[in-house]
Amino acid sequence: MDNSDKFNWITRKEAAEYLRVSVSTMAHWVQTGMGPRHFIAGGKARYLREDLDCWAMGKEFEPMPMKLQNYVLRKRKPKETEREQAERICQSIVEEVQAEIDEDHQLLLEAKQMSGRDWHS
Repeated sequence: MDNSDKFNWITRKEAAEYLRVSVSTMAHWVQTGMGPRHFIAGGKARYLREDLDCWAMGKEFEPMPMKLQNYVLRKRKPKETEREQAERICQSIVEEVQAEIDEDHQLLLEAKQMSGRDWHS
């Protein structure tokens, strides 16, 4: 038997259909640690049917205490989207440039005061 026959990997969507729940419920279970065992492959959750069966029958499922679930949900930071990351980087650049402009303007004012000349700012 080769490895392709050894494991029956399915996607989150297929797992949701198999368990008759929504894909968002599966995602919520992953986030809270409440769902069946899963593996991440290529950035996507993958499941073994055998794990889904065991979990559904309660053989390998110990729910996380509610206090711990709430703690995990409060402490979990949402991942920054690419757009949010780009906006944060742009804002940082704008702040750096503004600080340099302010510094240059301050130096110009100091130079103007020291020289006594009537410079235009």
